[in-house]
Amino acid sequence: MNDLDRQILEKYYTIDEDLTAAYPDKPYRVYTAWTEHDFSPVILKEMDEKRANIYMALSGTWNPHVADVYSVLRLKNSFITQGDSKKQMYLAITECICNKAENGLDMTLTNYIKTHGVLNEISALKLCMQLCDGLRDIHRLGYIHKDLKPDNIMVCDTPDKSGLPLLKIIDFGVSDIAENIQETTIIKTHIEDAGTEGYNPHDKKITSRWDVYSIGCILNFILTGHTPDMDSYKKSTAIHNIIERATDDFSLRYSSVTELSKVLSHEAGISLWDRLPLLRSIPGYRSHTLWKSFIATSYYLLLIYLLGDAFISRPAFLLIVIPLWFFLPMLTVFDPFRIIPRINFLRKFRKNPYFLILSKTIAVIVYFILSVILIELFT
Repeated sequence: MNDLDRQILEKYYTIDEDLTAAYPDKPYRVYTAWTEHDFSPVILKEMDEKRANIYMALSGTWNPHVADVYSVLRLKNSFITQGDSKKQMYLAITECICNKAENGLDMTLTNYIKTHGVLNEISALKLCMQLCDGLRDIHRLGYIHKDLKPDNIMVCDTPDKSGLPLLKIIDFGVSDIAENIQETTIIKTHIEDAGTEGYNPHDKKITSRWDVYSIGCILNFILTGHTPDMDSYKKSTAIHNIIERATDDFSLRYSSVTELSKVLSHEAGISLWDRLPLLRSIPGYRSHTLWKSFIATSYYLLLIYLLGDAFISRPAFLLIVIPLWFFLPMLTVFDPFRIIPRINFLRKFRKNPYFLILSKTIAVIVYFILSVILIELFT
């Protein structure tokens, strides 16, 4: 920062500590500061125009799980030299989360887990839901964080409404504009600032699935203290499957943080629907999806009618009805077609989308034919 710009800035802020002092080679500095009018703590971040545009977009929104951006200033007298060119320098004034761990360091999620140990499953799921909520607004603005990791998540000293720690996402230094994920998208052969190893999916497209991968790794970290590649969480099959899908290949991953949040909420049993374990165990009601629940209700009403009719007129056919009408929906409609790809000799085709489509089609055709035969037997 140029001395003249610093003098102008010091009329409004008392600049305190240079957080990047240990890294003299970094072109942009980060400072803690205090506002002159009410002595509130803030963070001052130097940046180039590309990063400034991201922070400007964030300054127009508010989310309890994203560090606030108060304003972005253009430093008229400050430039950064890159090669033979000079670039204008900008300054973002952001929220400062003043919460320290016992070791005196900032209370990042990394330090929180080191201090308090790994968390239980429900707490881990709910914390990751907070991250999904924060990222949802960022993605709506058209940006991807790209470097979401425990070190870039601050734990506030005030809890959220459920009593859990309140998380805030910080540091959008390597964030980027989201690409269109249609087939016509040009795949980049090189992506700048690709994030942190262990939380980076190495995708060739910058989409919301990049951040979905990071949340899957963070969920594993909260439960084990490690990333999935070092120590995958296996105490709960359901949570293990969530982490596995969130960190799977691009095409098999959850498509958005909204989809991931619904799965996390479902597993955490947050809604009244999810608090009914008997209902959650019935095929058709396990996915917490309205259209599947509607199909399930229609199906079970028809099943009750047929069973009643069979019991009165043709009791012998109950031996056919019961296994047929319970097994087939689990195989096809209600277990969203995940049984067939899990058969050992078919696992090598698991990531082939055409195989999944074919297995769905065959299962539905078989189910339809057997259903017609069954109905004919009763009429």
